[in-house]
Amino acid sequence: MIAKKQREERGITTGKDPDERSFKQRVASLIAVGGSEWDTLALPMLHLFTLPMQINVVDKMPVNWVGLPGSVVFKENELNRARQSGRHVAETLMNPNTEAKYIGESGLCPICHSKLVEIRNHDENYPAICGICGVKGTLEVEQGKVKFNVAEEDRAHSHVLISGKFEHADELYKVSLKPNSKAGELPERLKKYKNYLSYSRPSRK
Repeated sequence: MIAKKQREERGITTGKDPDERSFKQRVASLIAVGGSEWDTLALPMLHLFTLPMQINVVDKMPVNWVGLPGSVVFKENELNRARQSGRHVAETLMNPNTEAKYIGESGLCPICHSKLVEIRNHDENYPAICGICGVKGTLEVEQGKVKFNVAEEDRAHSHVLISGKFEHADELYKVSLKPNSKAGELPERLKKYKNYLSYSRPSRK
């Protein structure tokens, strides 16, 4: 997407354009299966596969207490729920011009529906940040339930959205990928780390 954007901005018409198949709508349902209810990172870890490819997560569900191979077939409710999820993925793909609808549990984050929220007490303006999409906000308790509030102007920073991905790429370009003024010293500075240990191999008999 960045390559296509740069070509358009610079008016480049020669050479090979990015493959148009890269821009088709992609959707996914995340299903995590585990042997117990210790599943805090199960679904968040699956998000790592969908974020870079702009795959829209339209559903997610954990299936717990399935420790033995194949034993998930005894969980009829979960199997029916998985069928519903699969149908929704197919229907969403068949209607590319319709906004993808999320049908899973709402979670805490109003954008990616993650339950994983990190508390950063050093940031008075944004003490909470979504562990998946990186959107920042505040936490409060309403009627005994925790709520993660994200201001409308902050939603665009979420990394599941195109706006957030471009913002992230721009940050990388301007900060971490910016050439260091001392780059010429790098080979010399790296020597002690490269030479810190010497490789060893088992002797051949």
